Amino acid sequence: MFILEAIPGDIENKVLRKEIDLGITYAPVSMEGLEFYKIGSFKFEVFSRKGIFNSISFSEIPFAVPISKVSESFTEVKTLDHWPSNISRTVEFQFELLETTLETTRQGLSVLHCPEFVIRLQNEYLKEEFQLIPLTMNIELIRPKLDIYLITRKGFPEDDLVKKVSKSIRKYCL
Repeated sequence: MFILEAIPGDIENKVLRKEIDLGITYAPVSMEGLEFYKIGSFKFEVFSRKGIFNSISFSEIPFAVPISKVSESFTEVKTLDHWPSNISRTVEFQFELLETTLETTRQGLSVLHCPEFVIRLQNEYLKEEFQLIPLTMNIELIRPKLDIYLITRKGFPEDDLVKKVSKSIRKYCL
């Protein structure tokens, strides 16, 4: 199995061009020749390294955010980290890759807003001192629930791979 990370729009193009067989996204971009299947839902939270940023005001907390924007999704998602547009934050770092964002957060340099299941999965492999936890803060953040979609080409068979991927994702959904 080959796994590739890509941004919304690129995922759909790669499926159309048969560079990949399936796509997974929470910010689907509608394209002729594709089918989108809602396979579950999940929530976003703000995460930090344990014990970091608890004693400073929200306006001083440094966020690590994705550089790439979402421009054509048929959902309400406009940024990869799905930050609410009505709440300002201090952006200290911008990255293209989620792993770099996770690393600055594990080092205690920043916080990030991302799907809860991503943190749950990565914490399984980290020493407790580097694990990330939801940030407790005085601001009432929207903790959005988003749908996750499986993307296939029209007519792509619902084979064992499609069933296996869908089942694997559902066990991390709400």
